[in-house]
Amino acid sequence: IKEEVMIPEESEEFDDLHEIEIDPEYQKKQRNKRIMIVVGSVVTVVACYLIYFQMTRVKMPDFVDKSITDVRKWATENRMEIDMKPAYSLKIESNDVMKQNVSPGKKIKKGSTIVLTVSDGADPEEVIPLPDFKSMSEPEVQAFVEENKAENLSIMSEYSDKVEKGKYIRSEFSNKEVTADTYRRRDSVNVYFSKGVEVFEKDIAVPDFTGKMKSDVEEWVSKNSIKMTYEEVDSDKVEEGKIISQSIEKNKKIAKHDKMTVKVSLGKAIVVPNFSNYSAETGSTDVEGLEVVVQQ
Repeated sequence: IKEEVMIPEESEEFDDLHEIEIDPEYQKKQRNKRIMIVVGSVVTVVACYLIYFQMTRVKMPDFVDKSITDVRKWATENRMEIDMKPAYSLKIESNDVMKQNVSPGKKIKKGSTIVLTVSDGADPEEVIPLPDFKSMSEPEVQAFVEENKAENLSIMSEYSDKVEKGKYIRSEFSNKEVTADTYRRRDSVNVYFSKGVEVFEKDIAVPDFTGKMKSDVEEWVSKNSIKMTYEEVDSDKVEEGKIISQSIEKNKKIAKHDKMTVKVSLGKAIVVPNFSNYSAETGSTDVEGLEVVVQQ
């Protein structure tokens, strides 16, 4: 819309050259501009706050059943303080988190302190009456250990010539005053089960002991765990203390705990005379090699 504006007569020449236009939307545009500036400022402030909030807050993880090592790592990365409260537990492993005072997923400010209940494992002072192991198998005893967290109860195996393989042999308490009824989790006990009869490989070569001293045989027996029997016999040919013969020939292979016999010389035998032909005086002195005691 164009409107004519009256100007002085002396400016008629100027009026012919210029016209003034007035925009009726000007005020509205100015108002919209101010509104946009205000809105933009508000958005900027909100955005800055949200950025600040995100930078100063952290989402709380679910640490239940997690190791305290994982918690410490997270706390260090996010500048968090940890207040740990120990508690005994049969279900939660030692040093794992049982409870947390902040719900998982909640946003918390960095630098805050979170309170965690951390497992100390099973109570070592708790009394655990032991069952009758005689009627139990090794896997059943192992299940008892795991269920009751009886970590100081050790299952041992040993060879036995008398007890069938897999059967209970005995229980041994480290403290002699402890019984099956007074056993506490901190007490130590070994429960033994049989591995049956030990079978050894026949890999020991038998030497030729003929003419060797008995002490040589004893040394070999001790080294190889052989069940040796020594038979002492007299000999006119083999010096006293030396081996006359052996029950297992040389170079034959035997195993540990196998049985063997050697004959050991007592030296030359002395023939005992008929002392009825001697007097008390001559009987005690005339027989060489014999110590004779005369009784009247």
